[in-house]
Amino acid sequence: MKYLIIILSVLFLSCTSKVENKAIAETEATGVKPTPVMEQIFPFSEADKIEVISYPVRHKWDTIRNDGHHQELNYLVKDQKLMVDEAYIKEKRVLTEDAKKLLFEFLFEDRGNNQSDVACFNPRHSILFYREDKIIAFMEVCLECGNADSDFKYKYENLNYETIGELESIFNEAGIKYYGEGE
Repeated sequence: MKYLIIILSVLFLSCTSKVENKAIAETEATGVKPTPVMEQIFPFSEADKIEVISYPVRHKWDTIRNDGHHQELNYLVKDQKLMVDEAYIKEKRVLTEDAKKLLFEFLFEDRGNNQSDVACFNPRHSILFYREDKIIAFMEVCLECGNADSDFKYKYENLNYETIGELESIFNEAGIKYYGEGE
């Protein structure tokens, strides 16, 4: 029995190595990295619904004040539930299949190395990934500086404020109209 487990483990590892080696060889031969596949990358691979929400800048209404000076944002999501006061949410829109693809491309396809340091982080939008009505992942976004806070890894550490307009376009197509006007 012990030998059977060892043999199966070796076979599995060798198959995995062949797949990885093939991808590396293709990249080296063509100079082009393989395009990521949405159905294989978390959270897109597990979400049955993706929703975008908009709200006034959270630093003004959903913060923890320590020593009367320092402000920290409350948890956006905890135990697979949205933790903000829903009375402040201006809009909720579920993404269509086309919008999901655009969002995936924005987050995971190569955009070069033109990232910039972020400054303000005044989040007014969040992307919530659901499976069976429970939040499995989230991303909170500041469209002013291009910074984001998420609980999953995407292509870059920070979004790129030079291309953040693409994300705003995805939100617009989903029906989001609130971007902080009147604050």
